[in-house]
Amino acid sequence: MPSLTWLNPAGLTRRTGGTLYNRWVVDGLRALGWRVDERPAGRGPVGVEGLTVVDGLIWPELEVTGGPVVVLVHSPLFRERGGDWRERERLALARADFVVGTSALSLRDLAVEGEVIAPGAHPARRSTGTGVLNVGHLIPRKGHRLLLQALDRLKNLPRVRVAGSLDVDPAHAATLTVDPRVEWLGEVQDLEPEYAAAGLLVHCAEFEGWGMALDEARVRGLEVITTEAGSLERHRDHVRVVERDPDQLADAIAAWQNGERWGADQPPVPSWEAVAAQWHQWLSERTRRL
Repeated sequence: MPSLTWLNPAGLTRRTGGTLYNRWVVDGLRALGWRVDERPAGRGPVGVEGLTVVDGLIWPELEVTGGPVVVLVHSPLFRERGGDWRERERLALARADFVVGTSALSLRDLAVEGEVIAPGAHPARRSTGTGVLNVGHLIPRKGHRLLLQALDRLKNLPRVRVAGSLDVDPAHAATLTVDPRVEWLGEVQDLEPEYAAAGLLVHCAEFEGWGMALDEARVRGLEVITTEAGSLERHRDHVRVVERDPDQLADAIAAWQNGERWGADQPPVPSWEAVAAQWHQWLSERTRRL
């Protein structure tokens, strides 16, 4: 039975795209016969035996001894932390034996070489709702301010619900949640009812390593309006892409309210089982070479 250690960020319990990706890939690998020892990790040295996958969120401040290391890059840290973090992150990744990114975009952003294993999605029923949904924790990079500015320009306000943690950046969240035009749900453990009640996903981020909410929305048949943030190669022909401009975003939402549709064809999104199989093949090849 093949085995590996998977190191996740200690204490991180939020439903982020990264934590969900890790969860579903680990589940899939176990179903394929891998023995996976999941451990929380933070700073400092960690001793392991054999192959180890480390979440890139913790890698720059971690030292792993005992076996080859695969660093999994979900999204570049410097996009959140700024300053000198881009070079720090690149130097840290140079210490890894292998790098996997959830998108080519993130690897290019960091100017590093690696394997790309993109996210998948679970099968889901087609949504029949009529509301507007945004999925993203209330942090500056997710661009909620742009959504509010677009609402300022709309004559007929739609029903807008935002699912995302309020406590990642409480000071920033407090400047947003005073707006009563939006239902601020906080972190939602089960998003299925939210997708079912929506007809449109609005994605306003400044940068995304991937943008898993677009996958989840499209497999349910939702229309999508998105900024040029994240990897859109699966969806570009099936979504409305706007600049980070409130007038453009407002015009796109108004067009949707007036019956315009652009996402009739559903692009192929692989299952999480298929993503786990891709990991299985790639890890097996690395293991044979060690």
